[in-house]
Order: sequence, then C-alpha cells, then structure tokens
Amino acid sequence: FEQKALHPIQFKEVFAKVAYKSMLSLRIPYFGFIQDGDKGRITVVTLAFDDHNMSARALAIGTEDGPITMMPILPDSALDGPAYDDWSQEDYAHVLSMYSGVPFEELFQPPDLVVTTLRDQNGKFVDMSSGSN
Repeated sequence: FEQKALHPIQFKEVFAKVAYKSMLSLRIPYFGFIQDGDKGRITVVTLAFDDHNMSARALAIGTEDGPITMMPILPDSALDGPAYDDWSQEDYAHVLSMYSGVPFEELFQPPDLVVTTLRDQNGKFVDMSSGSN
C-alpha cells in the first residue's frame, strides 16, 4: 500500500477491501501464475472470466534475458457486462467488522461512510508504525 509498512489493523482493512471486492465478482476469473526463480518474480495474468471461456488462449511473450510474460487473449464474450456488482459501503462495513473485530456500529456512519485507518481527513496515508497515531 503506497510502498509503506502497514500496521496489522491497516492490513486487515486492506484485506477486507479485497475480500469484499471479490464477493462482488459477477464472473469467475481464472488466473495463470508464472514464476521466475532466478529473479524471484511472479507474473499473474487473467486468462478468462468464466467457465465458458476457461479455455481462452494466452499469448506468451519472452525476452532473451527475462522471464516469459503471458498476455491474455480473451474472446469478446469474456468481457461482456460488468465484472463486479455495485459496492455498498454498509455491506463493506460488515465485512470489515468481521475481519477487524471492530463492531459494525463503530465502523459504519450512515448513509455511506466507513471509518478508515488508512487515510486521514486530508486523504494522506496514516503512518501508524511511527507511533504518531
């Protein structure tokens, strides 16, 4: 997150965002993982979004001194319609409560605000590791 160390509660918040977003997925993504052991690099690519397109082909591109990177070649039907349902701050607050252990009532401020440990009122990252917060 912005190349900064996260406090454990901040990590839980980021994880809750990712977990909730995955719950909103309207299509099932399929991923390919390619590991370059020499450089410790892992490339993740989306190969397809649903069972129908699971066999979508992937194009491999490599260089003489670098790892192979797979670029997805998806049929147009894999991209039809939205990939995710609409985000609900109230539903997200329930997920955040579950992962953080903070009561929902302390996190959700109707109609659509959720308390965050990641940013202050000015939108700047909150460095909780420095002891200033």
